[in-house]
Amino acid sequence: MGQKRKKRTRSAAVVTAAAVASMLMTGTSAQALPGNSGSADAAAGAIGIHQVSATRAVLNVFSPSMNRVISNEVLHSPEGGPAPTLVLLNGALGNEDGVGWLNNSGVEKFFLDKKVTVVAPIGGRFSFYTDWQTTDPVLGSNMWQTYLSRELPAAVDAAYGSTGRRGVAGLSMSGGPALDLAIQAPDVFDAAASFSGCPAPSNPLATAGISR
Repeated sequence: MGQKRKKRTRSAAVVTAAAVASMLMTGTSAQALPGNSGSADAAAGAIGIHQVSATRAVLNVFSPSMNRVISNEVLHSPEGGPAPTLVLLNGALGNEDGVGWLNNSGVEKFFLDKKVTVVAPIGGRFSFYTDWQTTDPVLGSNMWQTYLSRELPAAVDAAYGSTGRRGVAGLSMSGGPALDLAIQAPDVFDAAASFSGCPAPSNPLATAGISR
C-alpha cells in the first residue's frame, strides 16, 4: 500500500510540474529581470557547468547574498537556444541527501522532448526557501528568496538563454514557498504550483510545524 501511494505521489508531482511548464510555453512574454550593474543579481553568475548527459547538467552559481556556491541540477534542450525556465524546489532536506525531483520522479523523462530549461537547486534544508533575518549556527546563511528570485534567474539566463518566462513549483516543505516566491517576485515568475505543500503557515498546525 505504501509503495502504491509513493508511485501515485510521484506521478502527480510530475503532472503538477507539467502543468506549470505548459503555462510557460504558451502565452505572452514576461517582464525582464529588474536590476542594474550594482545589484545582487548582477553580481551572481555561473562559475561552472558539469555536463552529465546531452540534456542534463549541474550548474554551479555563486550567490552573493549567501556568499557561497550553489549547485543546481539542470535539464535542458539538446538543441540549445532560448527557452522558458521552470524552477523545481525540493523537499525538507533540499536534495542534500540525494532525494529530489530528478532522482525520484519521472521529471527527466517527461521533459526530454520539451523545450524548457528545468532547474532544481540543491540545498536549503529546513529553510522554507525564504530570507532569514539572522545566520543560523547550524544551517548557516539562508537568503533563498533573494537567490531564487534574483541571482539564479540571471545566471540561468546567461548560461542557457531565456524567453523571459519563468515558473516555480515546490513539494512538501517547498510547496508554500513556491507560491510565496511568485507573490513576492511577480516580475520574475509567471506561474507557480504547490504539491502537498503548506501554503497557509498561519494555521495553528502549520505554525507549530515551522516554529523553532
